[in-house]
Amino acid sequence: MSAIRYNPLAYSEKLVESGLNESTAKVIAQQQQDMYIMNCDHLVTKAHLSHELSVLKMEMQNFLVKCLITAVSVLGILQGIFHFAN
Repeated sequence: MSAIRYNPLAYSEKLVESGLNESTAKVIAQQQQDMYIMNCDHLVTKAHLSHELSVLKMEMQNFLVKCLITAVSVLGILQGIFHFAN
């Protein structure tokens, strides 16, 4: 993923060129930059998502193996109990 660049100075200059006064243009450009930075903190990259999904898959596989081992153990114990009772 290529980096998204935001240049508040260039944005401010374009606002001034379009007729906005300079101080208002600077405030708008700065607020735009602040929102951009805040939103970038919450973005997820493909690599990060792939890693997290791999970890989740491994945890699910471990859970299922533990459930299977528990089920087989319980069945073995029950079979031993019933076999002993007969």
